[in-house]
Amino acid sequence: GTDSIANHFMVINDQNGMTAKLVDIDVSHGERLSLDVHSEDSIDGFVVNSIRNGYMPMIEKQLTEDTIFASSILAVVAPTLSFSQREIRTIRSQVERGGLLLVTVGWKESEASRALLAEFGVSVSNVPLGMITAAQNPQDVSLWEAWPIATEESANAQVLVAARGYPVVVFVQCGQGGILAAG
Repeated sequence: GTDSIANHFMVINDQNGMTAKLVDIDVSHGERLSLDVHSEDSIDGFVVNSIRNGYMPMIEKQLTEDTIFASSILAVVAPTLSFSQREIRTIRSQVERGGLLLVTVGWKESEASRALLAEFGVSVSNVPLGMITAAQNPQDVSLWEAWPIATEESANAQVLVAARGYPVVVFVQCGQGGILAAG
C-alpha cells in the first residue's frame, strides 16, 4: 500500500547543498482550502504531517514547469479553476518521472479537475457518502465528506480506502510515480 507510494518521492537538493523533499500545495486554481488553522477548511493537518515525514511544504500561488518539476508531491485540494492542457502535460511528465500527484476533490467541485483526473484514468462519482469515520473502514481513515473515486479498467489502480462498498481513496501508478486521489 503506502510503502510502494513512498518509493516514488524524489529528493531535491537546494542551492546550499541541503536536501529537501518538496510538497507543493497548489493555490493557483482557486482551491477551496484555508491556511487558517482555526478553519474547517484548513490544511494545517496536512502541512504538519508533511513536515513530520521530512517534507518541506510550499504554497504555490502560480504553478510553473519549474515548480512542478521541483516537487516530490503536488497537492491539489478542491480546485475551482480548470488546469490548462500544458499544465496537465507537465504534471503528467513529473508524475511519470517519479512524482506524486495528490488530488482531494468531491463531486460538487470536481468540474475544474475533471481533465486533470481523466489524464490518469480517474473520476469522482456523484454518490454522496457523507462523513466516514475511522471505525467505518479497516484502514482507520476519517473523511469529512466522502465521494467515490472511479478508475478506468486500464488504469493501474490500487484501492487504499473503501467505505460503504465504494473506493474513496485510490492510487494509480503512472510511470515511476502516480496519483493519489481522495474523494
